[in-house]
Amino acid sequence: MLRVKDAYGEVIEIEVPVKSIVSLAPGIAETIWFLGAEDKLVGVTRFCNWPPELVELIKVGKVKVVGGIVDPNIEEIVALKPDLVIATTMTPRDIIAKLRELGVKVLVLPHPTSIEDIVDQIRLIAKITGRVEYGDKLCGVLEKLCSVLSNVTSERPRVRVYLELWYGPIWTVGGANYMNDVIELAGGVNIFGDTNTTYVSTSDEEVIKRNPEVIVLCRGMGYRFTPRDVVERPGWGKIDAVKSLRVYVLEGPALDALYRYPSPRVVLAALYLLAYFHPELTCDVYARLIRELVGATFNVTVLGEKVTSLRQEVERIKEVYSGKVSELEKQLGELRTRLEKEVEIREELQREAQFWQLLAIVMVVVLVLLVVVALARRRRS
Repeated sequence: MLRVKDAYGEVIEIEVPVKSIVSLAPGIAETIWFLGAEDKLVGVTRFCNWPPELVELIKVGKVKVVGGIVDPNIEEIVALKPDLVIATTMTPRDIIAKLRELGVKVLVLPHPTSIEDIVDQIRLIAKITGRVEYGDKLCGVLEKLCSVLSNVTSERPRVRVYLELWYGPIWTVGGANYMNDVIELAGGVNIFGDTNTTYVSTSDEEVIKRNPEVIVLCRGMGYRFTPRDVVERPGWGKIDAVKSLRVYVLEGPALDALYRYPSPRVVLAALYLLAYFHPELTCDVYARLIRELVGATFNVTVLGEKVTSLRQEVERIKEVYSGKVSELEKQLGELRTRLEKEVEIREELQREAQFWQLLAIVMVVVLVLLVVVALARRRRS
């Protein structure tokens, strides 16, 4: 019997290893897959889109989709009769309470505040699924990869980073968030890392004041702003990142690895950011990480294909993002050229307007003088 205190202080007793699990967060499902326990998964959310092997299990009906993270289908979950539902604090508490009322055992995991928290949760899920050996090996691989990244980036000056999750109002990442750790692992420093909160709601003026050298837009889940939108925001032209055209977009698999509920893929999120923070380092780092993953694949047979999938993802990042940074810089360069021309045109129009305003003032002054002279002559006569 495993006794676990969940995110709300509830002590949950779990008979381990469990035989069937419903996951209410993509990262939890990914972790279960990494542990080689996907045969225990009976239900996942509609946001579960990685790895391909797990997606295939969903397609053939071996794993059921039970709704979303915040709106899971209670009836479908109950019908699956899982031994355990693993949820996060993103799932509303009234839904958790309803599931428990219907006799479903639910474990709610807290939001990780650091990479260390993520590793601890991987070990916990390993205990729940009876894959403790897998968990130890997997966490060992992740810690080694993080060590490689940390050693390389520690030798470089850290760049000031602003990670935008939403705009209007602005939401970004605080110091008590695992994403703050990921930024640091990639060789950056979060400009709002001095806050003791998970997320930060702030203002344009504060972002401008903190003056990031790199801006990363998390484009997904309703957020649709582009680097062009950032460049054109009033006052943002003063920011170093805008001046040097270092405004980037994180989307698709890159965003999933960072922003969705974290999993062992969190190290890949650091790799994506590294390509933006220190593009001069990426080739060397990719080579080192691939060597580590190849070694893990052959030396840790208990992980087998799981580590191979990580290595393939690293290689894919290398191919995709090595060209993506230069493409973004090219687009921003074209945008800057166009904006500079627009600024020149506006300045020319302003100069013309000022000329005509000055001419009008001169004409009014002359007219007033003529009137004064005419009145003076009339008085004399």
